[in-house]
Amino acid sequence: MTWTKEQQKEYMKNRNKEHPELHRNYAHAWRAARRLEIINLLGGQCINPYGLHDKPFTDIRCLQIDHINGGGTRERRTGIFTSNKYPQIIKFIKENPHQTKYQLLCANCNWIKRDKNME
Repeated sequence: MTWTKEQQKEYMKNRNKEHPELHRNYAHAWRAARRLEIINLLGGQCINPYGLHDKPFTDIRCLQIDHINGGGTRERRTGIFTSNKYPQIIKFIKENPHQTKYQLLCANCNWIKRDKNME
């Protein structure tokens, strides 16, 4: 049996309502995989702009995707949420390998940058 797109959408909508934990687990895994892909594309470590680390900081739990020139808040206000934003970031990085829009910072470096730049 072949389903139409509408039938597939309806099935998934009903399944997600009946089994929200399955949807939650799938969504979490999907976001984690996209985030890890972005981290790897951006080098996998904090760029350490403030000299806080003696060795490369690579703990993905604390790495944050940062807009080099600010603008993250503006992007969030457009209504594009993380689940939709990650594929856009991946596409942008792949199409612009020498990009200057995103960087990886550890949480401490990101907060210091926010404070210094009054972001």
